[in-house]
Amino acid sequence: MIFNQRFERSYTVITVTSCKGGTGKSTISANLSAALSGKGRTVLCIDCDYSNRSLDLIFGCTESVRSTVIDLASGNSLPEDTVVSLDEDRLYLIPGPAPGSRLFSADEFRLCVEKAAAFCGCDTVLIDTPGSADAVLGICCSVSDAGLIAVNQNPAAVRGAAHTAGLLESFGLSDIYLVINRFDPKPVTEGRLRGINSLIDSVNIPLIGVIPESLALQTAQDRGDLSGSVKGDRSRIFEAFEELAARITGDGIPLMSYYPERKRRRLIYS
Repeated sequence: MIFNQRFERSYTVITVTSCKGGTGKSTISANLSAALSGKGRTVLCIDCDYSNRSLDLIFGCTESVRSTVIDLASGNSLPEDTVVSLDEDRLYLIPGPAPGSRLFSADEFRLCVEKAAAFCGCDTVLIDTPGSADAVLGICCSVSDAGLIAVNQNPAAVRGAAHTAGLLESFGLSDIYLVINRFDPKPVTEGRLRGINSLIDSVNIPLIGVIPESLALQTAQDRGDLSGSVKGDRSRIFEAFEELAARITGDGIPLMSYYPERKRRRLIYS
């Protein structure tokens, strides 16, 4: 992993967040989890989105849900009753809280993560957070080593990422990276939007991944077979998540390597 460890433990915890709703945090959390597991990592994905839990739907495992992160954090369930195995002991999910659930404390959540990580034997934990700057985000950051901020390519959305980064820093995170989601190259090639470097130049947050817009991805999520699609489909969207996973694990892959070199340079540097 490229991230520094804040805590002495055998796994890395990454919070996926944005203070702006609709940026695709759950999509990134699910696909990145599956891509990392495809690279040999053992991944635990935790749905902490109090406002709109969705990872069980995206992964197609709703019928396997017996309890949620709240039950495990409060001591009302055990990891074996809560953690859902998704892919041959490489990918696991803790389902998100039901609407109206009480908020767990920072200590409860820390113990929840520790127990679940030990049960899974995972080396990576990804946390999907709500689309707001509320107490849940601070609690998730309190156990995290790094943060991924999800944005779209709208300049205002990218500028707003600086606010999210400031919050993460106030919660103790220093390893913070940007992921541009649902990227449409057409406005850049037509000259209606600046290239990616110019787009992010003012926010001072390292860019670690660009995920293109994809109808295929939405279709896969609607079918609830995302984890299989990420590893089986060689289309550009899934190559993008594989690239993101590779960059997170320290492989020296150029940004947007799934585009031809000439187009890649134009989208980044124009």
